Amino acid sequence: RRVLAVIDARMREVYAGRFALAADPISGGAIARALGQEIVAPPAMLVLPDTGVWHVAGTGLDAEAGLLQARLAAQPGLQLAAMWPEALPRAADIARLAVAACARGDTVAPE
Repeated sequence: RRVLAVIDARMREVYAGRFALAADPISGGAIARALGQEIVAPPAMLVLPDTGVWHVAGTGLDAEAGLLQARLAAQPGLQLAAMWPEALPRAADIARLAVAACARGDTVAPE
């Protein structure tokens, strides 16, 4: 599955990232792999996926009076499997990702 995550950044912008969900052999669950760079942009300037089936999650869907929702709905070739405008990351989600990342050796030096 592919996911477009959009979180309201305030100041008329959203944090956005595209991800693909894949099986994680360490945890046995799913892990999100980034499909490019995460960005901060106004909803009107965000480059949308142009084709395929996408799940869209995050408070950025309601930013700027729902502009992003309207743009996604009007995008030809894009199929929206689901939209969750109330979705936000939780600390427990981040902790699970960190455990799996450490087990894979995906770490960086603290400096």
